[in-house]
Order: sequence, then structure tokens, then C-alpha cells
Amino acid sequence: MTGTAFGALVRSILHQQVSIGAGRAFVRKLAATCGGTIEPASILALADTDLQAAGLSRGKARYVRALAVATVEGGLDGIEELPDDEVEQRLIQLPGIGVWTVKMFLLFHLLRPDVFSGGDLGLREAIRVLDDLEAPPTPAQAETRAEIWRPYRSVAAISLWDFLRRTRLSKREAGGI
Repeated sequence: MTGTAFGALVRSILHQQVSIGAGRAFVRKLAATCGGTIEPASILALADTDLQAAGLSRGKARYVRALAVATVEGGLDGIEELPDDEVEQRLIQLPGIGVWTVKMFLLFHLLRPDVFSGGDLGLREAIRVLDDLEAPPTPAQAETRAEIWRPYRSVAAISLWDFLRRTRLSKREAGGI
């Protein structure tokens, strides 16, 4: 469904600032609207109303459409072979793609081993729980904290998300949430 660079970036855009469940639902709805596969041509064939009917906000519809145009024009060609910083430089030029989206792309699509997004609320909350802090660290503090996990910060990020999920589940089961 999202095995291409384009599909992975669309998935990341749809997961921006929403819960994991909501993001997954948006991806499923969009894939169904596109006939099963999220491809640039299928996005460009849809009207904005079709994208919005699939659950995309106007902004996300605009971002996904701009990404489809950029892809058709060769903007993603060879991106998998670029170093992390060059991937970031190329992608953040596109509407709706910021540092968080790039980091998710590097981590989940390109499977880069040393990616950490200090701006991710889930990672910051996991560090808060892990370190028994009163409040989540700032993005910069989270990035500094993650330095001890270099050069495998991707493993640390995935472990922290799982740690937070398990912590929340344990609290729910104990009646604490």
C-alpha cells in the first residue's frame, strides 16, 4: 500500500498531528479511494473533494497533491540513495513536509539506523516516563538525551514508542487511565 517513497511520504503526511489509529484510518481510506494503491497518478486523478471525503483536511489534500506533482516531475528520483541530510534538504522544500515527516521517512521507509525525532511528542513523553520527569523534555533536550543511543537511535526510538505504549496499557489494565 505504501511501499514506494511516494507512498511512505503520503503515509507520514497523513499521520502528522493525529493519533496512530487516525493516521492508519486515513491511509486505508485514501488507498481505497485510489483503488487500492496510493500512487501519484491516482492522487492526481482525484478531485479535492474526493481527497477530503477520504478524511484529508484541505491542507493535507494540498500537501499530498503537491507531493504527487513533485514525484511525477522527478523530485523523488534517487532519494533512497542519498545521505540523511540530503534527503532532508530535498524533502523539506515540499509543502507539508517538515523535519518530523523527514525523520519518519528515514526511519520507517529508508530504515536508517540512526534517526531520532526530538520533536515527536510520543518520544518526548516516553523520555519523561523513563526518566521520571515532571514534564516532557523540550525537543532539544530530547535530542541531547538521545545522543547516548547513537549510532542506533532508530532502535531507541522504536523501543521508546513501545515502552510508552506498554506503560499506557499497563495503567489502563490497572484502572489508572
